Amino acid sequence: MSINSGKVRSSVKLNSIVTLRCQNTDTDSKETIYKTFKIVDDPSEGGVDNGVGINSSLGKALRGGIKNQKILIQDFGSATIVDIVNERSCRKVGKENIIEIKMYKDFDCTDLIGTQVLGCEDDIRDQFNNKEINSVVKLYNFKSSLRFAKITKIKGL
Repeated sequence: MSINSGKVRSSVKLNSIVTLRCQNTDTDSKETIYKTFKIVDDPSEGGVDNGVGINSSLGKALRGGIKNQKILIQDFGSATIVDIVNERSCRKVGKENIIEIKMYKDFDCTDLIGTQVLGCEDDIRDQFNNKEINSVVKLYNFKSSLRFAKITKIKGL
């Protein structure tokens, strides 16, 4: 395997799932926001949630980008690519799926808390709907402290 093949796999291209860490400039507090979306050919087709067209201004700015690269996007000051997932067979979490998640204290998924399997009736389950394998989800009201979860498996019932 050549060095270039590793770089291509971790760069933004069509069907990549990209997560950006953004500084919101609309408020005085400079709030940090995480935005996750999929780079698609045409966001109007297929009903892709949070789809960004590869030929849109944001798609062009991100195309070929790599992890930790800084970019400028409209309505935000600076943004940094924090995660890129290039999987051909990603599946989204549906209402009938059982999902396995790894719980972390931080968004970068370095401080592992543990692995958990969620069924359809779990309290935090709705926060994962329409997310894909390797998506990182910021969990709210989870045992009254902020947690992040990375989806590792999606199983049908």
